[in-house]
Amino acid sequence: MQKIILVLIFLIFSLFAESLNVRFIGYYDTPGFANSLFIVNNYAYVADSDSGLRIINISNPQNPYEVGNFKLPLVNFKIPFFSSPYLYLTDYYFGLRIVDVSNPQQPFQVGAFRTPGWSYGIWALDSFVYIADGSGLRIINISNPQNPYEVSFYDTPSWLWNLFISYPYCYLADASGFLILDISNPREPNLLSFYPTSDAVLDVFVKDSFAYLTIYNQGLKIINISNPQMPVLMGEYFIPNECWGIFVSNSYVYIACGEMGIKVINVSNPNNPYEIGYYNTPGFSNDIFIVEPYIYAADGDFGFQIYQFYGTPNIEEKNYSLFNKKEDFKNTLLFNKVGRKIRNLKKINVDYYFLKNSKVLLLK
Repeated sequence: MQKIILVLIFLIFSLFAESLNVRFIGYYDTPGFANSLFIVNNYAYVADSDSGLRIINISNPQNPYEVGNFKLPLVNFKIPFFSSPYLYLTDYYFGLRIVDVSNPQQPFQVGAFRTPGWSYGIWALDSFVYIADGSGLRIINISNPQNPYEVSFYDTPSWLWNLFISYPYCYLADASGFLILDISNPREPNLLSFYPTSDAVLDVFVKDSFAYLTIYNQGLKIINISNPQMPVLMGEYFIPNECWGIFVSNSYVYIACGEMGIKVINVSNPNNPYEIGYYNTPGFSNDIFIVEPYIYAADGDFGFQIYQFYGTPNIEEKNYSLFNKKEDFKNTLLFNKVGRKIRNLKKINVDYYFLKNSKVLLLK
């Protein structure tokens, strides 16, 4: 009954949700609390907390459906990472689990490794898995998936949340700040630099010469890492909320912002990032994954969701028409200059725009 109520709330919410340049496409109501996800081809692998791993077919984005699941008792799955044919999962209270998903309808565990900490972020590369295990980074040899074993441990200054690897570097999101390690020798990871932050770094995504960090209750920081021994702050965008998952695609940063939903930040100029889109999701946005043109989100109690970022209207002030009566445009989707939807027609005076037949017209 509770799940039915949640579904009804979501359907009503999606009709009236505040948004800017992001539209709702589809969703699948997972039975648990959607923590994180990984997308490969036509499947979404969702870590659904105590409900385990849910495998969802997304070939039709408007109607995703579950094809398989994997669950063990007393587990709290967090982050999945795919490296064919295995999915590597961190089980918060246990450690590493290796699941064969070659047949998405019948996933099964092939190996596991218990870590002493509380495992969260994970990355698989070649014969090793790298795990953010609370007090530090654990590097596990997985050359034999049935018998993984630890080869090294790097003790970070505080609580290690997440990581990103672009060989030979490992970028760490720690509660004390941002670290860069040289992992060319996985048995002896070597610290190259440390960039302190005033609050916890919850996630990191690296693209080209920049590291994009989500900071608890602060938002986005962009770090120039062209010299890994000397990271330099380039720009930042303030978001007064928990900012968890992050994904970078082209010139946009997509952030899962907890109760504030999804935010899209334009970073074409790293020195001056600015918000260009958002969607106030019904749940708690934990993680995000982009396979254009879609945004895939893990939204807590409201499960797995799919959205689409469609950019701002291309305003052409030289081609406009005048309208004197609201009835002339009452059935038209309205925007202001920055692309925000206009809901109260009484507020329309001058210098507002609306989209009609793919053209942007000026209202006066």
